[in-house]
Amino acid sequence: MRQNYRQEIDSLRALAVIGVIIFHYFPKLLPGGYLGVDLFFVISGYVISFQIYKNLNNKNFNLKIFYIKRIKRILPPTFFVLLVCSFVSFYLFTISDLVQYSKSLFFSLSFTSNIFFWMTGGYFTTSDELKPLLHLWSLSVEEQFYIFFPIVFLFLVKLFKNYNSLFFVVFFITLISYLLNYYIIQLGGSNPAFFLLPTRIWNFGFGILAMIYYVNNSKQTHSSLVLFIISILIVLGFFIEIKGLPRGSLIIFSTAILLSKKFQLDSLINKLYLNRYIRKVGLISFSLYLWHWPVLVYFKYYLIDEVSLLIKLFSFLIVIIMSIISYYFIETKFRYIYSVRKTIYSLSLVGFFLIVLNTSNFNKTSIKNDNIYSADLISMATQTNFRCNPTNFKFYSNSRSCFLNNPNLKYDFALVGNSHAQMYGNSIIENIKDTSRNGLLIPMTGCLPTIDLNISKGCIEIAKRNFNTYMNDPDIKTVIIGTSWQYKKLYYKNKIINDENYLIFGKSLLNLINDIKKKNKIVYLIGPLQNPDYYLPSVLSRKIKFGHISNSEVEKELNINRKIYNDEFNKVKKLLSSEMGAFFLDPSLKQCDNDFCYLGDKKGVYFADLDHLSFYGGIYLSDIFKNIFQD
Repeated sequence: MRQNYRQEIDSLRALAVIGVIIFHYFPKLLPGGYLGVDLFFVISGYVISFQIYKNLNNKNFNLKIFYIKRIKRILPPTFFVLLVCSFVSFYLFTISDLVQYSKSLFFSLSFTSNIFFWMTGGYFTTSDELKPLLHLWSLSVEEQFYIFFPIVFLFLVKLFKNYNSLFFVVFFITLISYLLNYYIIQLGGSNPAFFLLPTRIWNFGFGILAMIYYVNNSKQTHSSLVLFIISILIVLGFFIEIKGLPRGSLIIFSTAILLSKKFQLDSLINKLYLNRYIRKVGLISFSLYLWHWPVLVYFKYYLIDEVSLLIKLFSFLIVIIMSIISYYFIETKFRYIYSVRKTIYSLSLVGFFLIVLNTSNFNKTSIKNDNIYSADLISMATQTNFRCNPTNFKFYSNSRSCFLNNPNLKYDFALVGNSHAQMYGNSIIENIKDTSRNGLLIPMTGCLPTIDLNISKGCIEIAKRNFNTYMNDPDIKTVIIGTSWQYKKLYYKNKIINDENYLIFGKSLLNLINDIKKKNKIVYLIGPLQNPDYYLPSVLSRKIKFGHISNSEVEKELNINRKIYNDEFNKVKKLLSSEMGAFFLDPSLKQCDNDFCYLGDKKGVYFADLDHLSFYGGIYLSDIFKNIFQD
């Protein structure tokens, strides 16, 4: 047994990976299971800082050796997974998905996949469930931490030789990261807060604080009751959320407290931590984490429909087999047996092969096929809904925004609302790209623009904040409102309501419009679309590719009976159009005829997922904005 090795850490790793796996396989069973990653981050902060501290105390710390150990620990099993996934993706994926996979691979190889997935999507939406390398975002965060932390920590140790002072400095850095995480979430930036290292430092920081406290108080022995309570709090952290604090706070705080203390070895709860079977799960936790997600993704991708319990169990059996192979024949061999030279040579060879294999996929961006119903052509619309150019971002009072045209041009209008406003970015750009007009997109991610009714009480606060911002901006002369129309429950006057005909929502929109008009601003409202209600390009392209549907049946998938649309939206449309007149922008005039509402045409599909416009869809509907921007 390695000196100073804390066996209970393996049990914590087991808990972390089990939480993540349950969340991915049975999300309704453990909605907070993804917080197992937060637990991993705390453990990493503790373990890495302890290793450095121990070597510094023994006066044998070598930065080069530290990095070599991390390389031998992490890269071989990771590269093994990437190799297998690349072959499977090459034969299974449509062209569009293969292109996205190849991009994610390159970012994974450079330890920046967290940035890639932040920029191209998220973590919790259905469309993200088909990204086999999505889970490697956390590995990129860890690697970024491993690269920078030793250098910073060595500097701090030399600068603050007193560990009490060091504890205070680390606490200060941790607090800054914690507050940054909280602030960005309040701005509506849940994705960057989730994916990026600066907003994750506090996870590692609490592990480092636990280490500093532990090495200075390691002789203290604490009762089994304290250990039991802390363990319960860690488990409860997967299920409950502390109001006003970032999700995962309870898990992180509790884990840090546990790691900072030395407990009685003969207690019943401690024996559970030292259970050899639980610890074995912890030992292979890294391999389990690497394999569980891509195996499940490939089953979901091929089967399309909901994966049955039997299939999930079968896929998990494959995960266990691959994890055992990975741990004993890859992870252990490279970590403890193979030389540094052999490790570097093997990694270089595999890395070069992966780059060569996947580079060709980048050229597959256009398809020459007269058959518009080809799987590859339809798949090209996947995940092409509008996103702001990072160079166009603008901090905007207590909110955030981005320019819709040249940032050097003065803006005079605002597009406000959630992602269902943002998706019209291409439509508006198509109208103003050759003009001197410029506007601001002011998003409210996950919330409606209305200030007296919304998805939650928190969303009402966000909507009010954004409302006050653009209302008091004298440069904004015109406000264009976009929003989602299909929902089940809303928060209204301190209670949850159902609004099947959307009449209450319609009246709330009219209240918002009248409030904006009081500032002498012109207001336009974008009406509802007929959505496919499933991830159209992804599902339809895979149905064609795997023979679940014939070409003759594809057109039926793209044509929706107009009556369905009328039954759902006519009441609220009559209310709004009668009150607003020409200022009510009706996409159905372009999307529908007397008989059908169309989800695509011979040039492509209009939707990038289940309810957001694709690039082509945005251009197709650009005509509805022409009157706004005519000179």
